[in-house]
Amino acid sequence: MLQALAYESYETEDVSATLKSIVVSGAPLDVNIVKACRERINVEDLRESYGMTELGGVCTWSYYGCNKLDTVGVPLPGMLMKVVNWETKKLCAPRQTGQLLVLGPQVMPNFYKNPKATTELFDSTGFVKTGDAAYYDENGFIYIMDRIKDIIKYKGTLVCPSEVESILRSHPGIDDCAVVGRQDHVAGEVPAAFVVKNSNHPLLASAEVRQHVSGKIAQFKELRGGVYFISEIPRNICGKIMRRQLKQYWDRERTTNKQETTNPQVAAVSKEKPRRSSTADSLKSMRNNSKARKQK
Repeated sequence: MLQALAYESYETEDVSATLKSIVVSGAPLDVNIVKACRERINVEDLRESYGMTELGGVCTWSYYGCNKLDTVGVPLPGMLMKVVNWETKKLCAPRQTGQLLVLGPQVMPNFYKNPKATTELFDSTGFVKTGDAAYYDENGFIYIMDRIKDIIKYKGTLVCPSEVESILRSHPGIDDCAVVGRQDHVAGEVPAAFVVKNSNHPLLASAEVRQHVSGKIAQFKELRGGVYFISEIPRNICGKIMRRQLKQYWDRERTTNKQETTNPQVAAVSKEKPRRSSTADSLKSMRNNSKARKQK
């Protein structure tokens, strides 16, 4: 929703004079979107919080006037938090990424009639294993990176998709994006990006996208898995990226290639009626959106 608000402000230059405060929760908020909201929508107070159903709701908060753009704030009174290494389970030092664990009076005691799920949720000291990769700074502010299951494992090193996505969104030709791990028989996984083009940059090429990222992050985080242009990033009702659905792109690709190899008739049909490329789909969608905006 914030991205849509920021985008509309660029298109119409209609800056709201009444929207004063926004509190966001549900998924890590991109720094570029925060900047756009503060600069273009003139939001005086924009803060991000963190919570889970299992934690009883919100459990962190940023104080009014906080100038940190990418933090979910500090733990609420009564809440205890720690970040542990996901392999050794030892406590992480400030700015070291690990799994966020939470303990507090409103944390649920167990899953109803599901002892197995309850055991998997808590560690040996009663802290909830959130499944989120995070770190904290010297002042106790918490920073959420990604879901641990979404982190890309490249040759034993870890790549947080949100870090690469933040850099991608700083490109003026990119409206939205998502980074996922693509299977690789040598590296295990390689980062790949799905990109939605801005309507003012229809000729944006994958090489330009990769060049934009190169040099701004560590070399092992670069987009070795490629860049794929699509019309829309799939998200659930909470606005979270549906990365599993994006990964199915390659599953379909492998299935099609296998069918063409084993069945000459399938290959012949494929050659006669090639599937519309994702780039073409993206351009068509952007043209339709542009026409709709002009009609309004």
